[in-house]
Amino acid sequence: MSAFRYLQNLPMTGSLCPSSKRLAEAVYQVALRNRESATELVFAGIGSGVIARRFLHWDQSTIFVDIDRAFCADFALQVHRQEHRVVCGDIADILRAAPGSHGRIVISCLPLQGLYYSERVLTALLREVQQGAQVLFYSYVPLWRWTRFCRTLHAASVEARRERIIVRNLPPAFVYSLALRACVASSAGASNARPSAG
Repeated sequence: MSAFRYLQNLPMTGSLCPSSKRLAEAVYQVALRNRESATELVFAGIGSGVIARRFLHWDQSTIFVDIDRAFCADFALQVHRQEHRVVCGDIADILRAAPGSHGRIVISCLPLQGLYYSERVLTALLREVQQGAQVLFYSYVPLWRWTRFCRTLHAASVEARRERIIVRNLPPAFVYSLALRACVASSAGASNARPSAG
Protein backbone atom coordinates (compact mmCIF):
# COMPACT_ATOMS: atom_id res chain seq x y z
CA MET A 1 0.00 0.00 0.00
CA SER A 2 1.60 3.29 -1.10
CA ALA A 3 1.77 6.29 1.22
CA PHE A 4 -0.21 8.29 -1.36
CA ARG A 5 -3.01 5.72 -1.41
CA TYR A 6 -2.99 5.70 2.40
CA LEU A 7 -3.36 9.50 2.60
CA GLN A 8 -6.15 9.41 0.04
CA ASN A 9 -8.12 7.28 2.49
CA LEU A 10 -7.84 9.63 5.49
CA PRO A 11 -11.58 9.38 6.27
CA MET A 12 -11.10 5.60 6.49
CA THR A 13 -7.68 5.38 8.18
CA GLY A 14 -8.05 8.30 10.59
CA SER A 15 -4.31 8.94 10.51
CA LEU A 16 -1.99 11.20 8.51
CA CYS A 17 1.02 8.92 9.02
CA PRO A 18 1.35 5.23 8.13
CA SER A 19 2.65 3.19 11.07
CA SER A 20 6.38 2.61 11.50
CA LYS A 21 8.24 -0.69 11.75
CA ARG A 22 9.13 0.20 15.36
CA LEU A 23 5.47 0.47 16.26
CA ALA A 24 4.76 -2.76 14.38
CA GLU A 25 7.45 -4.59 16.35
CA ALA A 26 6.18 -3.20 19.67
CA VAL A 27 2.60 -4.38 18.98
CA TYR A 28 3.92 -7.79 17.88
CA GLN A 29 6.05 -8.25 21.01
CA VAL A 30 3.14 -7.38 23.32
CA ALA A 31 0.92 -9.89 21.50
CA LEU A 32 3.68 -12.50 21.70
CA ARG A 33 3.39 -12.56 25.50
CA ASN A 34 0.05 -14.35 25.14
CA ARG A 35 1.13 -16.60 22.26
CA GLU A 36 1.20 -19.82 24.30
CA SER A 37 -2.41 -19.53 25.46
CA ALA A 38 -3.75 -18.23 22.14
CA THR A 39 -5.68 -20.25 19.58
CA GLU A 40 -6.55 -17.52 17.08
CA LEU A 41 -5.77 -13.90 16.24
CA VAL A 42 -8.05 -11.24 14.76
CA PHE A 43 -6.28 -8.25 13.23
CA ALA A 44 -8.58 -5.25 12.68
CA GLY A 45 -7.47 -2.42 10.40
CA ILE A 46 -4.94 -3.46 7.76
CA GLY A 47 -4.41 0.12 6.55
CA SER A 48 -0.92 0.70 5.13
CA GLY A 49 -0.04 -2.89 6.02
CA VAL A 50 3.07 -2.07 8.08
CA ILE A 51 1.80 -3.61 11.32
CA ALA A 52 -0.29 -6.28 9.58
CA ARG A 53 2.77 -7.56 7.68
CA ARG A 54 4.58 -8.17 10.96
CA PHE A 55 1.81 -10.63 11.85
CA LEU A 56 2.30 -12.65 8.67
CA HIS A 57 4.79 -14.59 10.81
CA TRP A 58 2.06 -15.54 13.31
CA ASP A 59 1.69 -19.32 12.99
CA GLN A 60 -1.90 -19.67 14.19
CA SER A 61 -5.34 -19.12 12.70
CA THR A 62 -5.42 -15.41 11.84
CA ILE A 63 -8.08 -13.19 10.27
CA PHE A 64 -6.96 -9.84 8.82
CA VAL A 65 -9.95 -7.48 8.58
CA ASP A 66 -10.45 -4.13 6.89
CA ILE A 67 -13.51 -2.32 5.60
CA ASP A 68 -11.60 -0.93 2.59
CA ARG A 69 -11.61 -3.32 -0.38
CA ALA A 70 -8.40 -1.89 -1.86
CA PHE A 71 -6.48 -2.40 1.39
CA CYS A 72 -7.77 -5.99 1.58
CA ALA A 73 -6.93 -6.77 -2.05
CA ASP A 74 -3.38 -5.43 -1.76
CA PHE A 75 -2.71 -7.28 1.47
CA ALA A 76 -4.24 -10.57 0.30
CA LEU A 77 -1.42 -10.84 -2.26
CA GLN A 78 1.07 -11.04 0.63
CA VAL A 79 -0.74 -13.78 2.58
CA HIS A 80 0.69 -17.26 1.95
CA ARG A 81 -0.10 -19.28 5.09
CA GLN A 82 -3.10 -21.60 4.90
CA GLU A 83 -4.18 -20.60 8.40
CA HIS A 84 -4.32 -16.89 7.42
CA ARG A 85 -7.19 -15.22 5.58
CA VAL A 86 -8.24 -11.68 4.68
CA VAL A 87 -11.82 -10.57 5.24
CA CYS A 88 -13.29 -7.33 3.93
CA GLY A 89 -16.00 -6.09 6.28
CA ASP A 90 -16.97 -4.22 9.42
CA ILE A 91 -15.03 -5.51 12.42
CA ALA A 92 -17.96 -4.87 14.81
CA ASP A 93 -20.22 -7.12 12.71
CA ILE A 94 -17.54 -9.80 12.36
CA LEU A 95 -16.87 -9.95 16.11
CA ARG A 96 -20.57 -10.01 16.87
CA ALA A 97 -21.07 -12.98 14.51
CA ALA A 98 -18.21 -14.94 16.09
CA PRO A 99 -17.83 -13.99 19.78
CA GLY A 100 -14.41 -14.21 21.40
CA SER A 101 -13.00 -16.62 23.95
CA HIS A 102 -9.99 -17.01 26.24
CA GLY A 103 -7.94 -18.20 23.26
CA ARG A 104 -8.46 -15.15 21.06
CA ILE A 105 -6.15 -12.16 20.65
CA VAL A 106 -7.63 -9.07 18.97
CA ILE A 107 -5.26 -6.45 17.55
CA SER A 108 -7.05 -3.19 16.80
CA CYS A 109 -5.30 -0.70 14.52
CA LEU A 110 -8.50 1.29 14.18
CA PRO A 111 -8.77 4.95 15.26
CA LEU A 112 -10.68 4.69 18.53
CA GLN A 113 -10.51 8.27 19.77
CA GLY A 114 -11.30 11.81 18.66
CA LEU A 115 -13.18 12.46 15.41
CA TYR A 116 -13.07 8.78 14.47
CA TYR A 117 -14.48 7.46 17.74
CA SER A 118 -16.94 4.62 17.07
CA GLU A 119 -19.22 3.42 19.83
CA ARG A 120 -20.04 0.29 17.79
CA VAL A 121 -16.40 -0.74 17.37
CA LEU A 122 -15.44 0.01 20.96
CA THR A 123 -18.48 -1.88 22.28
CA ALA A 124 -17.49 -4.89 20.15
CA LEU A 125 -13.94 -4.80 21.55
CA LEU A 126 -15.19 -4.48 25.13
CA ARG A 127 -17.47 -7.46 24.58
CA GLU A 128 -14.39 -9.44 23.53
CA VAL A 129 -12.62 -8.50 26.78
CA GLN A 130 -15.64 -9.51 28.84
CA GLN A 131 -15.69 -12.89 27.09
CA GLY A 132 -12.04 -13.55 27.90
CA ALA A 133 -10.20 -12.41 24.77
CA GLN A 134 -6.98 -10.38 24.86
CA VAL A 135 -7.43 -6.98 23.15
CA LEU A 136 -4.52 -4.73 22.14
CA PHE A 137 -4.58 -1.32 20.45
CA TYR A 138 -2.34 1.68 19.99
CA SER A 139 -2.88 5.41 20.14
CA TYR A 140 -0.90 8.48 19.11
CA VAL A 141 -2.17 10.39 22.14
CA PRO A 142 -2.26 9.42 25.84
CA LEU A 143 -5.61 8.35 27.22
CA TRP A 144 -7.42 11.01 29.24
CA ARG A 145 -10.08 9.77 31.63
CA TRP A 146 -12.67 12.42 30.67
CA THR A 147 -12.82 11.37 27.00
CA ARG A 148 -15.78 9.38 25.64
CA PHE A 149 -13.41 6.48 25.06
CA CYS A 150 -12.31 6.26 28.70
CA ARG A 151 -15.81 6.91 30.05
CA THR A 152 -17.09 3.98 27.97
CA LEU A 153 -14.30 1.76 29.32
CA HIS A 154 -15.16 2.74 32.89
CA ALA A 155 -18.85 2.00 32.39
CA ALA A 156 -17.93 -1.50 31.15
CA SER A 157 -15.58 -2.10 34.13
CA VAL A 158 -12.63 -2.33 31.74
CA GLU A 159 -9.29 -0.58 32.06
CA ALA A 160 -6.61 0.29 29.50
CA ARG A 161 -3.11 -0.75 30.57
CA ARG A 162 -0.18 0.96 28.91
CA GLU A 163 2.23 -1.70 27.64
CA ARG A 164 4.76 0.24 25.58
CA ILE A 165 5.73 3.78 24.59
CA ILE A 166 7.38 4.09 21.17
CA VAL A 167 9.21 7.39 21.32
CA ARG A 168 11.04 6.90 18.01
CA ASN A 169 7.82 6.92 16.05
CA LEU A 170 6.32 9.89 14.21
CA PRO A 171 4.28 10.81 16.15
CA PRO A 172 5.20 8.89 19.35
CA ALA A 173 2.78 6.04 19.99
CA PHE A 174 1.38 4.20 22.99
CA VAL A 175 0.47 0.50 22.97
CA TYR A 176 -2.33 -0.54 25.35
CA SER A 177 -4.09 -3.70 26.39
CA LEU A 178 -7.68 -3.84 27.61
CA ALA A 179 -8.53 -5.86 30.69
CA LEU A 180 -11.33 -6.22 33.21
CA ARG A 181 -10.68 -4.16 36.30
CA ALA A 182 -9.12 -6.31 39.02
CA CYS A 183 -12.13 -6.26 41.34
CA VAL A 184 -14.44 -7.37 38.52
CA ALA A 185 -12.11 -10.14 37.38
CA SER A 186 -11.84 -11.42 40.98
CA SER A 187 -15.62 -11.47 41.39
CA ALA A 188 -16.06 -13.34 38.11
CA GLY A 189 -13.52 -15.92 39.21
CA ALA A 190 -15.23 -16.42 42.55
CA SER A 191 -18.67 -16.82 40.99
CA ASN A 192 -17.35 -19.45 38.57
CA ALA A 193 -15.66 -21.50 41.30
CA ARG A 194 -17.48 -24.73 42.15
CA PRO A 195 -18.05 -25.54 45.83
CA SER A 196 -16.01 -28.52 46.96
CA ALA A 197 -17.85 -31.66 48.00
CA GLY A 198 -17.93 -31.95 51.75
